[in-house]
Amino acid sequence: MTAILGILMAMTFPVIAEVRDSVRTTMCLSNTKQLSAAVLVYAQDYDDAVLPWASCAPKTPGYAQPCSGDSSSAALWTDTIQPYVKGRQSLLCLSFQPIETARAMDEATCDGDGTAGSASAKLVPADFYTAGYGLAYPLTLNPGCDKSGSKPYARYPGSGWTKDFSGGYVYHLQTLGGVISPARTAIVGDGLTYQSHNADGPFVGTLFGCEGRGRHKGGATLGFLDGHSKWISEDPEQVLEEDKDGCLFERYYAADK
Repeated sequence: MTAILGILMAMTFPVIAEVRDSVRTTMCLSNTKQLSAAVLVYAQDYDDAVLPWASCAPKTPGYAQPCSGDSSSAALWTDTIQPYVKGRQSLLCLSFQPIETARAMDEATCDGDGTAGSASAKLVPADFYTAGYGLAYPLTLNPGCDKSGSKPYARYPGSGWTKDFSGGYVYHLQTLGGVISPARTAIVGDGLTYQSHNADGPFVGTLFGCEGRGRHKGGATLGFLDGHSKWISEDPEQVLEEDKDGCLFERYYAADK
């Protein structure tokens, strides 16, 4: 009898885990939909502007993370978006685990070289997590034409402070009107938004893309600039498209394509 119960339990546990993962995926799809819809309402109030991931002034040029000090949390998108959402529950991803996020970051196809800590060591664990999701920030990757798929083009549809070619900081204002295909362009998704510190002092950051890979049934949830959300079965940064010139770009992260 004991052996039979053991067999039944062994058969039941995977089913329970799958159901739990499906429920959490559905919850995160609801959250990313609510957050992306909130970005659209924010744009109506602010002359078509995409909600900035952080609105505080940058630190000393040369250090990549803007914002510092006790006022940093009030300058993050997780606070700016609050008038447009139903409380902070929409920022909570029940499947978020720092160790799993770090593992995704360290992959050679993400930010690391495949070894533990190669990308995540200075970021995860953080002092405090303000969301289990990340919001798009101003970032352009691999300008030019890549036809091999090794360095596809991307331009995230975010507003906020970013470095210019001289190494100083400029504020990039992204508008909805400047996004070629809102239904294809992700604004929010599985990742994290955090506060932490290092030898230079406190800082904040936000990450989404390959950092959220594998969180939900081997994939990730994304919210788009037309207000819908969907589950992506693979690493979202590895989903590529080809433009009219045969140049490859990241399907979900190219605002000007």
